[in-house]
Amino acid sequence: MKRIAILTSVVTGLWLSASAQTPLPYSSNFDNTAQKAGWQAFRKGYNSVHSWKYLSEAPDGAIVPPSAPDCLFHQYPMDGVETQLTNDWSVSPSLNLSTGAKVSFKINVYSIMGLQAGDSIQLYLLKGSADPATATGKVLLANLIGLHSSANHNFRDTNNIVVPPTTGQAYLAFHYTSYQNWFTAAVDNFNVKATTTSIDETVMDRASWKIYPNPVQQTLHWEYTGKEKLVSDEGQIIDITGKVRAAFSIKEQKHDLQQLAPGMYFLKYGKGMMPFIKQ
Repeated sequence: MKRIAILTSVVTGLWLSASAQTPLPYSSNFDNTAQKAGWQAFRKGYNSVHSWKYLSEAPDGAIVPPSAPDCLFHQYPMDGVETQLTNDWSVSPSLNLSTGAKVSFKINVYSIMGLQAGDSIQLYLLKGSADPATATGKVLLANLIGLHSSANHNFRDTNNIVVPPTTGQAYLAFHYTSYQNWFTAAVDNFNVKATTTSIDETVMDRASWKIYPNPVQQTLHWEYTGKEKLVSDEGQIIDITGKVRAAFSIKEQKHDLQQLAPGMYFLKYGKGMMPFIKQ
């Protein structure tokens, strides 16, 4: 009986450990063992010499992280051939994203010879499992390849990428792909903070605005049912960097997003914004 009780205790402890969620706010500069705890690497393509590691494990003297001495780092895969895709994931600890969150970090995306076909760096939300192959859901939050820099020490900011409310086990993951290129990616100053809603303080009034479908594949629709008269006619689609990707009359109540790459965007009217995901 005692052995059964001990075994039950051990199994329960392992289950609790596996299902534990890290509360927000969460931050990591990847500088020490505690800050790296819980991060996992998954390789789903060609096993090149280089994978997601830390700068201290794959030294490159030209890179100085914003928060020295370390950062999350993927060195270039030059040992494969053109048909072998390096497909590597670096996944955070399980995070409590039940109320939604905003994530920010500094990133350096660099290639000596310029970006090639297959070069990609993305931020994903994984649901149910840290392993992308067994996750019950994968949501592309941001395409980061557009933050490509001409210098491998120039880190750029990403501010307030919106993470939708997610129940159960939830993870944030960096996804790196490349065939054969001098293409590197480095991440530092990773911060996640909870929100009481999935959007910023400059939110469109939820009682007055509705956008659908969300996620959207091609055409985004919106409706305004507020009592106040709209003071402006201009609506916009902006990306996570604040760049205006489209402008139109808000009275059109729909816009074709076929030309937009998958990721997180915002419908903007006046000072208000509402996030949506383009699939």
